[in-house]
Amino acid sequence: MMESMAILLMGGSGWKFVAVQKLDVNTVVYEPLKGSSYIPLPKCLADNKAVINLKNDDSQCFKWCLARSLNSVEKNSERVTKELRKQVEELNWNGITFPVALNEIDKFERNNTDLSVNVFSYEEHFVYTLRISKHERKDVVDLLLISNDSTNHYCLVNNLSKLLSSQASNNVCFAGDVSTVSEARKLSINTNNTAINTQQSGQRCLSLV
Repeated sequence: MMESMAILLMGGSGWKFVAVQKLDVNTVVYEPLKGSSYIPLPKCLADNKAVINLKNDDSQCFKWCLARSLNSVEKNSERVTKELRKQVEELNWNGITFPVALNEIDKFERNNTDLSVNVFSYEEHFVYTLRISKHERKDVVDLLLISNDSTNHYCLVNNLSKLLSSQASNNVCFAGDVSTVSEARKLSINTNNTAINTQQSGQRCLSLV
């Protein structure tokens, strides 16, 4: 503000700054997206069976998803069992607070250098990227962040190809920077369909045809 007044005076306006009589400051509380307690999957995702929705009763869905991704089971994969609670301690959770916000996943990746984590969201038959890891590592974990009116919840994508191929009749839209077929491959999209770059509503889209 003072700089603007100085420029005005130097321009020879003839005005003289005396005092500020009133100043309005508007602020907005920033609430980053973070996963919390269990919420049901939308029916179309539940029927697709490409996503594991862990039934946690705490705010640590991110933790249980990561543990399940490294310790798959054939039955009842959505349960947070005693065994899973032991397995989750094999990961480094130093400095991680729950529920985990998107911007905290960088810290998790620094703690666990064999893991890279991608996060997607879903709305009206579109899959959106919320976070793509900068790292190509031994184990890639794909999460889906779903929401209702009161909370958000991380789910584990156990078959990304199946999640996307089920929507082959639609454009699969990515809000992140996914501009080439190689980028799609980086997201572990393994499909016999052909990926074609299109532009829709200012977003990068991959049409599966």
